[in-house]
Amino acid sequence: MDGISVVKLGGSVITDKSVYRRFRLRKTQDIAANLRKTGDRMAIVIGGGSFGHILSKRHGIPGAITPDRIEAASAVHSDMLDLAARVGRVLSGSHFKPYIFSTSSMIRNGRVDCTPIGEYIRKGFTPLLFGDTYISGGRIEIYSGDRIVLDISQNLKPDMVAFLTDVDGIYTEDPKKNHDARIVYEVGNDEGIKATGEDATGGMRLKLDMLVRIRKYSRHVCVLNGNHPERIALIGKPGFIGTVIS
Repeated sequence: MDGISVVKLGGSVITDKSVYRRFRLRKTQDIAANLRKTGDRMAIVIGGGSFGHILSKRHGIPGAITPDRIEAASAVHSDMLDLAARVGRVLSGSHFKPYIFSTSSMIRNGRVDCTPIGEYIRKGFTPLLFGDTYISGGRIEIYSGDRIVLDISQNLKPDMVAFLTDVDGIYTEDPKKNHDARIVYEVGNDEGIKATGEDATGGMRLKLDMLVRIRKYSRHVCVLNGNHPERIALIGKPGFIGTVIS
């Protein structure tokens, strides 16, 4: 990774999505150590996992502003700041210089203003952003980690974008529910791929759309299994295990 990279750490990898606020410290440390071997000119985006999705789904976020959703959105924002701080400490332990950006405070006209991100990378920092709740008109919305990656990619035109998930790549169906599901090693759209389980940010259908859009701004976009962080070193090389977005 000689140029600028953008890495999305999926919430399903760095947290246990079935248990509220359970952080996978050792797994995150393994990922950070392998990322560090590739260089330090990158922005890192973290998904909500059990710090973001559980309360959001429970309280119907996104949705119209109500007292209940205000309380829930405040809790989700606080939890995501906590998750970002935990990931930041792990990155510091691998000799990165993380700098946490609060996503909700960067939203301008419905989009994250990514102008500072490139400057911080050039100065030697590793910008760290996270999926978050925010207010838009009379609603409380969610700005997903995938959408942040899209906005950063439009701004920075990174050489590489990598999504670390808890499976080997994009499959024809949910591999956790269907043993006949096949990994798709190269994909240009969602043809032949069935929509899988939904979360608070839209599930696989929205993710596929984001991946195809991100590919317009980056030379190399891929999805790989963060539970095998040693595969990070093989991105763009023979023997890579994962899905490449063409």
